[in-house]
Amino acid sequence: MEKALKRARIANFRFHDCRHTWATNHMIQEIPTRPLQELGGWSSEKMVQMCAHLNTEHLRQYAGNSSQFDTNLTPAQIQ
Repeated sequence: MEKALKRARIANFRFHDCRHTWATNHMIQEIPTRPLQELGGWSSEKMVQMCAHLNTEHLRQYAGNSSQFDTNLTPAQIQ
């Protein structure tokens, strides 16, 4: 395996990384977390979400919504 990784110029590879890729690909395909938890053998849904590394592109549509809130609060208004 080391020869293949060297030829592919992949550094710092751990076989466990494949598990993360597998979970991420399933989450992208919108497989529900509970079945994915069972398929992957994770003890909780939280563990599935820690292993699935999603990009944040799906959050872009919500990112601009913060401009509708008044962020110029005085210290008296915060307390």
